[in-house]
Amino acid sequence: MVPLARLHAADRDAAQPAFVHHGRVIDYATLRADVAALSAALQADGARDWALYHDDAYPFTVALLAILATGGSAWLPANATAGTEQRLSAYCDGWLGPDWSAGCPIHVETDSSAASLPALRGRIVVFTSGSTGEPQPIPKTLGQFDREVEALERLWGEILGDARILATVSHQHIYGLLFRVWWPLAAGRTTYSECFFEARDLLAAAAGEPRAAWVASPAHLRRLQQDLPWDAAEGHLRMIFSSGGPLPADAAGECARLSGLWPTEIYGSSESGGIAWRTQADANSWWQPLPGVDVRAAADGALELRSPHLVDGGPLILSDSIECAADGRFRLGERLDRIVKVEGKRLSLSELEAALEAHPWIAEARALLLRRRRESIAAVAVPTAEGGAELERLGRHAFTRRLREALLARFEPVTVPRLWRFPDAMPVNAQGKVGERQLRDLFETAAPRRLPETLAIDCDGHSCEARLRVPDDLGCFEGHFPDRPVVPGVVLIGWAEHVARHHFAVTGEVRDVERIKFSQPVQPGYELILRLEHDDVRHCIGYRFRSAGGVEEFASGRLVFADAPEP
Repeated sequence: MVPLARLHAADRDAAQPAFVHHGRVIDYATLRADVAALSAALQADGARDWALYHDDAYPFTVALLAILATGGSAWLPANATAGTEQRLSAYCDGWLGPDWSAGCPIHVETDSSAASLPALRGRIVVFTSGSTGEPQPIPKTLGQFDREVEALERLWGEILGDARILATVSHQHIYGLLFRVWWPLAAGRTTYSECFFEARDLLAAAAGEPRAAWVASPAHLRRLQQDLPWDAAEGHLRMIFSSGGPLPADAAGECARLSGLWPTEIYGSSESGGIAWRTQADANSWWQPLPGVDVRAAADGALELRSPHLVDGGPLILSDSIECAADGRFRLGERLDRIVKVEGKRLSLSELEAALEAHPWIAEARALLLRRRRESIAAVAVPTAEGGAELERLGRHAFTRRLREALLARFEPVTVPRLWRFPDAMPVNAQGKVGERQLRDLFETAAPRRLPETLAIDCDGHSCEARLRVPDDLGCFEGHFPDRPVVPGVVLIGWAEHVARHHFAVTGEVRDVERIKFSQPVQPGYELILRLEHDDVRHCIGYRFRSAGGVEEFASGRLVFADAPEP
C-alpha cells in the first residue's frame, strides 16, 4: 500500500496500467505526466479552492491530484448544474467542470517515468448525498482516506488480487471516490474510467478481464435481470460491493443466485466514513465494524461511533438506532431523524414505508412530509407486477383507496398518505441513492388544476427529460372545449417554463418564445415526454413535448429569458 500523499513517488513500473479510459490503457507514466502538466497550469492560474466535476474517473483523478499537488482544496459536488456552480462560487475561486479536459493538457505523450511532483497536500471536500435534505459539505484529509484504504485492503485485498475495478456509481461521492480512485491507486489496481449506467454493459466489460470487481449500489442490485450476460462474466467477477443503504434480503439473494456472489455491503456516510460491512449469506443481517471502528448504542439507542476515519476520532452520534451483540456486531434499526408529526400525530416514515412494502402490490416505497397549505404525507411507491396489473384494472383512485384502507388498520388517518406517485422505479441521484430532492420533484410539478403529474424526471446541467401525465381535472379544460377537452398551447408553454425554472439556473421573465409549433392536441390522460435543452450561453431553453412512446410530437419551441443577449 502506498500513502496517498506519496502516490507520485511510488516505486511502480512506469508501464503499469492505472486506468482504462474508454478503451485506452493509461499507464503510470502518462498519469504522472498529465498530473504534472495540469498542476503547472493550475499553479499559474493562482486559484486555491477548486470545484471539480468530471463524468470519467481518469480526467477526474488527474485534476484531483493536480489540485492537491498545488496545495489547493478540491470540492466534489454531485453534479455540474448551473445552480451547483453558482452555489459553489461562494467557496471556490476556480471551476473544473465536465468539459475542462478539452482545454487542459491530458494524455501527454512522454517516455519519462519520473515526472516531478511535490507531495500531495491540501484537503478534499465531499458532500452528503442529499437523501435527507440539501447536500452539506464535509472536509476530509488524505490521512483519513489513508486509514480507510488500509482497512479495506486488510479485509479484501487478498480476494481482489489484481482485479480491475468497474463501477455503476459515481466517483464524486465518498464511496465511489474510495473504491474507484483512492483504494485502487494505493493498492496498484486498474480502474475503468467510465461509469457504466447499465449492468449489462458492465458485465460485458468484466467478461473481457481475467479478474474484475463491481462497485454498485442497492439501486442497481435490486433490479437485476435474468437475461443479463451472467454466463459470460462467470469466473471473472471476484467481488460485488454495494453501498448507499441496506440491500433488501431478497435482492441480495437474487444477486447471489444470478452472479454466484453475495454482495459485500458497506455501511457508512460522508461524515462518518466507512463504519461496517456485511454479506447476507445464511440470512445474516448483522453488521461487522471495519477494523479499528468501535460501535455502541447511546442511551437513546442511537449509534455512537468512535473511528479512525473521523478527523477527531469521535464520538459521533448518528441518526440510526441499533441493536448491539456481545461480540461487537450490530443490527440497524429505525432512523431516528425520520420521525415526523402531522397535525400533532407522531409518525415513523420508515414504519410507513415498511408497511407499504409488506403489501403485495408494492415493491418499494418512500414516504415524506410535504408542507404546503397544510401538512400532508406523500408516498412514492413502485408497484409489483401484481400491483401494476391492479393499478391498470382498478384505476388510480380505487387503487390508492385500497392502499389507504390497508394502512388505516395500523396508522392514524391523518398520517396515511394523501398524495401518491407510482413510478416504474425510484428516482435516484448521481450516487444511485433515492434522494429527498428527487422524491420532492415528483410532486413539485403537480400543483392542483394547473400542472401535470410528474411520473419521472431526469436532469443534469444541460438537459432535462420529464415523463408527465395530464390529469382529468385541470382547470384549463373548463370551456376548452366541452365535448373534447384540450390543453391550450399557452399552458404547455407554461409547463415547460415551470420545469425549466425548477431545474436550471435561469433568471428573469420570458422575453420571447421562438419557433413555436403545435403539431397535435394534448388531451386528458395523455402521457407525455417533455425534453428540455439548456443553452446557458444564450439563456434559452428549447422544449419539445412528445408521446410516451416517442412516435408523436405535440408541441415544441424555445423560451428566451430576459437576461439573454439581444440579437
